[in-house]
Amino acid sequence: MKKKSQQILKWHLSELPRSIEELLGSDVSSENSRKLVFNFYTRSQEKADLLRQSLSRLGYSARSKKGWIRFLITGLTPEMQTDLNCMKLWMEQMCRLGFEHDAIFDGWNVQSQNNK
Repeated sequence: MKKKSQQILKWHLSELPRSIEELLGSDVSSENSRKLVFNFYTRSQEKADLLRQSLSRLGYSARSKKGWIRFLITGLTPEMQTDLNCMKLWMEQMCRLGFEHDAIFDGWNVQSQNNK
């Protein structure tokens, strides 16, 4: 992985325990699963489209749109385990996928109960 991608992954992993606690509350265990919303950004429509295709092969829904300077790719995972170990593995996968497509994994959130 490029140095910047490694730094991004390191930052995401350092924030993960706090993020899980804030976003998921005390209801975090290996028995719970949730859909997660994720974000990436990249510099071209072509790169955004290739990343979308890779995310789709993983069973994720994703779309892209042109932002002010970059292209934003947002999407939704199927229900997945949200315990600390599963989330670490998933974040590593998302950072690597971003690196492979010259994109930056910009973060995640829990799908709102209102949007199910």
